[in-house]
Amino acid sequence: MISKNVRLEDTQVHVLEIRKTINLLDIVALQYNLDGMIRYKTNFQQEYQELPRRPNKNKVQNSHVPLYESPLPIEFTKFIHLQEMRPLIHRDYHPFYDYLNHNCTNPSNCSHILSI
Repeated sequence: MISKNVRLEDTQVHVLEIRKTINLLDIVALQYNLDGMIRYKTNFQQEYQELPRRPNKNKVQNSHVPLYESPLPIEFTKFIHLQEMRPLIHRDYHPFYDYLNHNCTNPSNCSHILSI
């Protein structure tokens, strides 16, 4: 019988889960359920136990508005320096460096690509 001075909440026992470390080498069996639950055994005689894992956080998909309509051009000197590094870069990647958008000093005749 509960006395008048004791609240029902005070009579409830709160059990804290003790998280134990599971050595992956000790696991002898895994069980994957359709609901996404993963269970494990560390010996064949015991019952399956739930594998502890982090709770799933809802990932919010943010749609970002592009800041620029096209890639920003690099400075002419940087373009020339990248062209000078072409001998160190595999030939398959040369077109990427050849067609980088850059601020050309002479836009009407832009022929700064080094032939190697």
